[in-house]
Amino acid sequence: PVAANGEATVVHFAFASAELTEPGRATLDSWLARAPKDKPVHVSGYADRLGPVRYNLRLSRRRAEAVKHYLTDKGIKARNIRIIAKGESDLIRHCPGEATPATKDCLAPNRRVEINAK
Repeated sequence: PVAANGEATVVHFAFASAELTEPGRATLDSWLARAPKDKPVHVSGYADRLGPVRYNLRLSRRRAEAVKHYLTDKGIKARNIRIIAKGESDLIRHCPGEATPATKDCLAPNRRVEINAK
């Protein structure tokens, strides 16, 4: 999803992964095509609720760092990018159950990075 009007652009990640997917890179490329130059960029990483809290916090940081690295490789100045790891906070979808394939699928919207240019 590519945001308009100041809303966040969202990049999703696979379960337990901080690697950008092809759709994730396509979303970032679309955002870069219209991103404001030399404005601060906030990159917030998130995880789902599965796994220990500390692990999810680190995973959300690694996701945010992967997006930052991609953006800097494409010309955004690193000094303009602020990353924050939010772990399991701000869940989009709440799904009961253990780490079954169905629960992982249900929780997929929570495994994300949100990008905002200020």
